[in-house]
Amino acid sequence: MRQSLINEIYWGPNYNQAFAYGSHIQIDAHNVVTFDNQLMAAGRVLFSWYSAYNYQTSKTSPQLPILQVSRRYRLVFKGSVKPAGTLIFRLIFRDLQGQEIKRLNLTTRVSEFTCPSGTVEYELQLVNGGCTHLTFQRFELGPAALPIGANDDLWLQEGVNDQPEKQLTLLLVHDHKQYKRALQELITLAQGMSVQALSVSWQYHGNLISELQQLLKGNSVHDLRLVSCYPAYDQIVLELYQQRLIYQALVTDRVRIINRPQCVQQYHWQQPATWLTPASADPDWSVIFAALHNQNNEEGVQ
Repeated sequence: MRQSLINEIYWGPNYNQAFAYGSHIQIDAHNVVTFDNQLMAAGRVLFSWYSAYNYQTSKTSPQLPILQVSRRYRLVFKGSVKPAGTLIFRLIFRDLQGQEIKRLNLTTRVSEFTCPSGTVEYELQLVNGGCTHLTFQRFELGPAALPIGANDDLWLQEGVNDQPEKQLTLLLVHDHKQYKRALQELITLAQGMSVQALSVSWQYHGNLISELQQLLKGNSVHDLRLVSCYPAYDQIVLELYQQRLIYQALVTDRVRIINRPQCVQQYHWQQPATWLTPASADPDWSVIFAALHNQNNEEGVQ
């Protein structure tokens, strides 16, 4: 596992592996699962994920990332449970022969652990501790060294070339469906620009405009440019520009703008390949930053 990457683990893909007796299970378009069962006994396993499979027998690929021995990791549960505190997150570590090395029973939404020596594979279980209702979004599993804010649905990443006298470019980034990561490539791409990224979770369902209004109103930088890195955010960026909360805007060419102001520019958004959904594609940074540098040249920004 890369030290800047947080893996996102969803319920599935074999939904029939869940505890079925007396269970009512629903899943929506964003992989959010609701699980109801009034009959399930405490100690039963609701669902399991594995880092290794026998593909010939299961026809399933591993669902968990490879861990490095002796490294410290953070496991975050995204969801809700009723009654509160009645769900256990169990980690089972096994050696080359499949023998259990260590077992951890975690009960908090945010937990840290160290991968024990000798681990070759491991299992993650949802264990009933008396719950009757569960809403499950995902697990997030990544290095404990990353800031705790990295596990928020809205993650304001560390800025690049952060200088108060420079124009700040805020990138509105749609997180990859399978992982989120620190955008370290911005250090090279910025070329002296003051840049910061706001990563938005694939499962985020809040009021993004309201969140951005609060963020921008509390920002001390007056010369601020907001960039839409995903077509779904174009209208949000344009609305914030109309509210005069940002000085400049950059959006994709997927949105039609009548009488486009000079301070609003567009770039070509390349549709991902047919086998890759937009939620699984990274932004086209080369196109975005070429448009940013071109906009700087037109405005005479240093």
